[in-house]
Amino acid sequence: MSRLRLMCYRALGLRAGQGNRMEGGGRLRRLRQIVIGDNNAFTQGCWLWPLDEDYAGIRIRIGNSNYFNRNLMIDACGSVEIGDHNMFGPDVYITDSNHRQGEGAAPGELPMQRGRVVIGSRCWIGAKAIILKDVELGEAADYQEALIVAMKHQERIVDFLSSLAAMTPAVEVAKIFRAIRNDEATRLRRLEEIYEDEILKEG
Repeated sequence: MSRLRLMCYRALGLRAGQGNRMEGGGRLRRLRQIVIGDNNAFTQGCWLWPLDEDYAGIRIRIGNSNYFNRNLMIDACGSVEIGDHNMFGPDVYITDSNHRQGEGAAPGELPMQRGRVVIGSRCWIGAKAIILKDVELGEAADYQEALIVAMKHQERIVDFLSSLAAMTPAVEVAKIFRAIRNDEATRLRRLEEIYEDEILKEG
């Protein structure tokens, strides 16, 4: 089925190299805006999703020998570029754009803020990672640790959003912001201490 699926996509305009595997459960659109290299594996439920409008260029460009675990989504209004020999955990979401807010209109009524995402080669992107507009990830990087750090704030972020939904008084919302800010300040101070210690050792 994978070969038949790729053959149909190629007939509709997808530019894909040799040795690729693409399981079902996902979707591709605007196939002429997608380029895939050789020997990539897309497991169950992967979505490659360029903006649904005419465009002569490439919005999603994927190199060689990448592994994409289940339920990946690449949502490209500008440009998403992925290098070679990367591994992506399940439920990863990559987007190169944001919705606008304010200006007296709903987000769906305003044009997107378009940017780009660049992922190098030999990177490991952990499960449920979210990569946002204008992020550039370097070569041979491990982003699982960064994801774990971000997830430590998940409960506090959920509480914050719940507070907003319940129209919590502004003073309570300010307390949440102060707590997050204080945590970040403590972390930065610790990094400065480590850096200063290393300088002293070298001196």
